[in-house]
Amino acid sequence: MDDTIIKPYISKRKRKSAQKRETDVVKGVREQPNSEDIKKIFLTDDVVYQNTLRNPHGNRCSKFLSQCKVITDGPLWKIKWCKKFSHLLSTTSHNSIRLYDVMKGSEMRYVFDSSLSGDARSYKDLDWSRSSRQIVACSFDKTIETWDFLCSGNQSLCISLPEIPSVVRWSNEDDNLLLVGGANSFLASYDIRSGRKAISYKSQFGNLLSIDSFSDTGTFVATGDVVSRQSAQYSIIVWDFATGAKLSDQIFHERYSCPAVSVHPSETSFLAQTNGNYIARFNATSPYRLDKYLRYDQHTVEGYPVGFDISPDGTIVVSGSSDGSVVFYKYTSGAVLKRIMLQDNISFRNISTSSSGTSVQKSPIVSVQFHPVLQSMVAVSDWTGKLHLLK
Repeated sequence: MDDTIIKPYISKRKRKSAQKRETDVVKGVREQPNSEDIKKIFLTDDVVYQNTLRNPHGNRCSKFLSQCKVITDGPLWKIKWCKKFSHLLSTTSHNSIRLYDVMKGSEMRYVFDSSLSGDARSYKDLDWSRSSRQIVACSFDKTIETWDFLCSGNQSLCISLPEIPSVVRWSNEDDNLLLVGGANSFLASYDIRSGRKAISYKSQFGNLLSIDSFSDTGTFVATGDVVSRQSAQYSIIVWDFATGAKLSDQIFHERYSCPAVSVHPSETSFLAQTNGNYIARFNATSPYRLDKYLRYDQHTVEGYPVGFDISPDGTIVVSGSSDGSVVFYKYTSGAVLKRIMLQDNISFRNISTSSSGTSVQKSPIVSVQFHPVLQSMVAVSDWTGKLHLLK
């Protein structure tokens, strides 16, 4: 009698996921958190809680680099602070989403990794829900996925898309609605209850680069990579969320694409990072005019997806730079308040033919985020996979 054991077929993705879990266990990395871990994650840190009771106005910008952690050897496309608790979410170029606790210890440690549950994909963008209990991410395999931490961080939804997505956001008014955009002028809202498309936003903006919503107006602003003067009405567009109507016309006339856009938390304005090496300011009410007398321009972009952010009290603008530095500006005047060069942010040294003999290449800053409560704390991710914490 033949005693040969017939083993079931295991897909290549599942085999890689199992190998990754075994490697992480050997290195002492935490496995997928259980229900008790999830409860501990959503305990508000004492320092964060005490500062929520205070007026954040007048807080100072960061002074120094506090922590630096190597996450991967590719770009950290996006980082996002949790709005209510003390953790930081990041996408990596190596098929995972990671959730870090940065407040309850001397160093950043991750408490959730999507790849450990078998959901290994290359993710480009992510966002927290208003309740801070769900996250959504879009991946290069034409899907958007959500995770529900009320259900131990398990994946709760996966929606297939017609194009490769690059940006995803929760609606400001309804946690059941998502905004997602990507290649070939794709922009739509989806209802996570049915998993179906709710509204399509149709225009010829090329590839979608960034989205942000205006507070309490039911509108949002989006940027695309169309940059010709004959297509000035497409580079920055303001949309009506509920109807899909385009509300703007020819906001930005410069031949620069805008890799990032952010709405001011209290003023009637929004800012856009441009590939002209400056941040431009616009009025947030129709006709959405450009402020021609103010620029935040002491940093460089050079074609990289360099991000920026506005402080919770609206007084400070922080921007990354392609030279590996972080620059803080005064919102009202554009004056430089501080520049922090991330000395740990050197990707490699190479022998040059110049007279100096050796050149140092800095890694461009990809994403910059103020802590939603502690304004002096800023998270920074870069092109070579490092996560920095400024205090």
